[in-house]
Amino acid sequence: MKFRPAKKAFQIEDLPKTRGQEFWDFFKTRFILFLEIGGILLLFGIPFLFSFLLKYYALLYPASKSMAEAEYLSFYKTTTLLFSGIYSLCFFFLFLALGGIGRIVRQWIWGNGIYFWHDFGKGVKQNFKNYFLFWLCFSFFFVLDEFLSLTVGNSLVANLISGVFLLFLPVLMMAMVETLVYSDPFFRLLRNAFSYLLKRPLIALLFFLFPCAVVCLTLVDQIMIQFLLFAILFALILPFYLVGWSLYCFSLFDEFTNKESYPSLYKKGLRHEFEKEDKR
Repeated sequence: MKFRPAKKAFQIEDLPKTRGQEFWDFFKTRFILFLEIGGILLLFGIPFLFSFLLKYYALLYPASKSMAEAEYLSFYKTTTLLFSGIYSLCFFFLFLALGGIGRIVRQWIWGNGIYFWHDFGKGVKQNFKNYFLFWLCFSFFFVLDEFLSLTVGNSLVANLISGVFLLFLPVLMMAMVETLVYSDPFFRLLRNAFSYLLKRPLIALLFFLFPCAVVCLTLVDQIMIQFLLFAILFALILPFYLVGWSLYCFSLFDEFTNKESYPSLYKKGLRHEFEKEDKR
């Protein structure tokens, strides 16, 4: 096999200078890794996708054809509450995958070598405790939101409840990236996550639009279209979002924590790290 040499030798100047530049560098240099992350998320999302189809095609659709309207409404509420619990169990597999993927993304951000399945398994093991707690928090709010949305008659109140649930998500998401870097206790992670979000609230607000858009998928009237959109979400959109969100979080860690407290982690993986070593 013949190898074509690069047109020019690799230079330190070729490395990304900021976390934003690193985002685009990821898709230029590690596109296969992007597809692998999407494949893992889709694989671990299969229990949810299966349950989603089961709910509608095995239960709700046949019931809508055979039951009276009042009877079906009661059946619909009961089934929805039941499946909110089933979905929560399915989300456990996704949080498990996110723990492994988190380590892989961290390794890439810091410029460390990646051995995909080794790092994935190690990430799952290292992050299991905190990601299990993150899953419990998410599941609690998810089931509570479903329960109150179905039982509270006032639609305005139900929408406010959903809004509170969505507002908690950025805190949870920030803490999930935090635990990849720092070994703080769980509640300190949440407290620090809230503090980080207040540093650049407008950027956090832009990232907040993503979970809002995911919620809007439930407004799609066709079940199979919803199913396909969820599959695309796992395989393509979520990996894209995870990389962007992680880099945003790491930029906050660099500016507000690592620069003073953990200088060895400050802008690790960027051009700054190698320029610093070159000056020694």
